[in-house]
Amino acid sequence: MPMAEFPYHPRTLRQRVRARGRLGLRDASAMAIGGMIGGGIFSVLGVTVALAGHLAFGCFILGGLVALVTARSYAILSVRAGRSGGPFAYLSDSGSTELGAMTAWLLILRYVVALAVYAFTFGRYFANVFGAGDLVARVASVGVLVLFLAINLRGVGASALTEDAVVFIKLVELGSIAAVGLWHFSANRLEPLADRGVGGLVFGAASIFVAYEGFELLAYDYDDIDHPRRTLPRSPRSGLCWPPARRSTPPCSPPPAR
Repeated sequence: MPMAEFPYHPRTLRQRVRARGRLGLRDASAMAIGGMIGGGIFSVLGVTVALAGHLAFGCFILGGLVALVTARSYAILSVRAGRSGGPFAYLSDSGSTELGAMTAWLLILRYVVALAVYAFTFGRYFANVFGAGDLVARVASVGVLVLFLAINLRGVGASALTEDAVVFIKLVELGSIAAVGLWHFSANRLEPLADRGVGGLVFGAASIFVAYEGFELLAYDYDDIDHPRRTLPRSPRSGLCWPPARRSTPPCSPPPAR
């Protein structure tokens, strides 16, 4: 049976009807940006610098270009499918239902692991700020998961508002860091440019691309997006223009070797 024929629970259906069309271009773009500049991108920054050295800024540009092509493909496939579902919907429509089911379960596993990593990281940072121990870190990890679970349960409207606020704060923060980096920029800090070789640029860009994959979240909210056939192709582009620009600035470049 096609996925579109599966009925929703009555309460879920009422919530979806009320929420339908609440995600405009701004909210969808914020979701794409928020997914891309979340915990993943900060986690791989050190790995990227270790791999590419002074060419780390190029990893963000190269990874961003590959992500832009991939996001465009996701948007086209979502519009063609005409419903939420992501890769499962695309593969099911092409007759590969079993492959779609396997892909869906792999994605679920990936998201569960990612949530665990982000919650753990938040808990450790929170505990370090206050000089607390492991117990506080664990409580903070669970607490942040419960907080965002409650926000999501309130519906797409609350989620969109929260996403807009969080993304705005992160963009202001990253913009400030970029401005300070540009102000203190010195070309001598990037000499020699290919200190780790060109191969590190490719591997570093691959790490950045994995962290950039937050744009795929829009494919699961097709039914909640206002005018999705028009909004979806535009929102991934809006989201992808910000992170590479913010992170390819001098603060991403390591200091000169001593």
